[in-house]
Amino acid sequence: MLSKTIADPDGIEGEPGETEGLNLLDLETRLVEGKQLRRVTGVFAESGTPMSGYEIHNGVTTRSALERPLVSLEGRPDEAVSQDQVVAGCYIHGVFDDAEACETLLVWVGLQNDQATVDYQQHRLTELDRLADEVTENIGTELFS
Repeated sequence: MLSKTIADPDGIEGEPGETEGLNLLDLETRLVEGKQLRRVTGVFAESGTPMSGYEIHNGVTTRSALERPLVSLEGRPDEAVSQDQVVAGCYIHGVFDDAEACETLLVWVGLQNDQATVDYQQHRLTELDRLADEVTENIGTELFS
């Protein structure tokens, strides 16, 4: 979506064709068979901060923005940052789930956090426990026993 174009000449996602992207990164993407879905780990290229998530896509991306990697995944440069350092793009989902990675991205965009970063995973577990307690207290669970 951030690239110049997204091409689907083989009709993998619908009618064959090409669509203009938002043109925010000097990239072109061509959809290909074989969707990629895998857990990845790495570090942010600029800071060396660890990050992880899952990569999901079925395209091949090319052009000059790849020369400015956002991360190093398993030792190889990956993803992209615009020449003016204003836009970054990646195929990695869940990168904001890790507090340190989230903090790194917030600092990168100029948002200095003076408070402790929320530990998303712990917050999620706490809220799930709270929900389970509410369900147990307020729904006739004896029906399911």
